[in-house]
This record gives sequence, C-alpha cells and structure tokens, in this order.
Amino acid sequence: MKEFREPRYMPVSYDQVEWHSLCRDIDSSTQQFTSSIDELEEMSTGNRTWKQRLVDIGTVTAQQAKDWGFSGVMLRSRATSRH
Repeated sequence: MKEFREPRYMPVSYDQVEWHSLCRDIDSSTQQFTSSIDELEEMSTGNRTWKQRLVDIGTVTAQQAKDWGFSGVMLRSRATSRH
C-alpha cells in the first residue's frame, strides 16, 4: 500500500498552493469580520429601540423551569446568584 504522503497521491501539490493569496484572503475576511463585530456591538449596546425590544426575553422563573422540565445548563442558569 502506498503511503498517502507521497507527492503523486496528494490531492494538490504542495508547491502549487498560492500561500500569498491564501494569507491575503484570510486577512481580508478577518478585517470584514472585525468591522461587523464593531457594528453589532454598537447596535446592541447603544441602540435604545434594540434594548427595549429585548427586555425580559428569555426570562424564566424557577417554577416555570421545573414545570417545563428544564435540565442541565438551562436549569442551572441564574442571574441573581453567583456560581
């Protein structure tokens, strides 16, 4: 059986990979992602309408959690007491 690392069995020849292009693409994606994160943070922390729409979403009382059969992380989560 031939070893997979032999060049003729590699899907792409190692020397044919365009490393500079790959690095440029990764850098471009990272820059776009960074600016998107900044926009999302500004929207979620500085937008009054956004905050008003999200007040009390996901709030579940202890009794509701028991009644609905929550378990694991959902049952252990809490906002009023420390871990």
